[in-house]
Amino acid sequence: MANSAKMLIIALIISAVIVAGCADSPDSSEETQGGTANPGSIKIGLVAPLSGGASDVGGDMKQAAILAVEEINAAGGVYVDEYQEKLPLELVEGDTKTSPAEGVTAVERLITQENVAVLVGGFSSGVTYADEVPAAGKVAYVITGASSSSVTRRAD
Repeated sequence: MANSAKMLIIALIISAVIVAGCADSPDSSEETQGGTANPGSIKIGLVAPLSGGASDVGGDMKQAAILAVEEINAAGGVYVDEYQEKLPLELVEGDTKTSPAEGVTAVERLITQENVAVLVGGFSSGVTYADEVPAAGKVAYVITGASSSSVTRRAD
């Protein structure tokens, strides 16, 4: 398995743990004892170059993410204390098309339309740097395939 695919699996598992207490979705009708709506699943946004010049790597990232989600869901999902139950993960894809502009569009859609709880992936430092849009400040982004210090050491 490619090194980036292994990192993506690890990041997806870490992401599942991070979002376990942060699951939220506006279109759920089930409520817990405290009155908080149970979202039914935890949406994870995969940010990857599924087309364009790096689509071979993006395909590996997608397969690794699917495998990780299937394994986590086969074990019952992720336990969320707030709901006193395990919730399945739902993978939502965002294709960066190996382009900074398309990456921004994908990330904004995942956050504002798909309401993901966490973003995972990111490939190519130039594309990933551009992906860090203002809306992303409200959603954790576990970056697996960008290593430039302009991405990994940002303070904003």
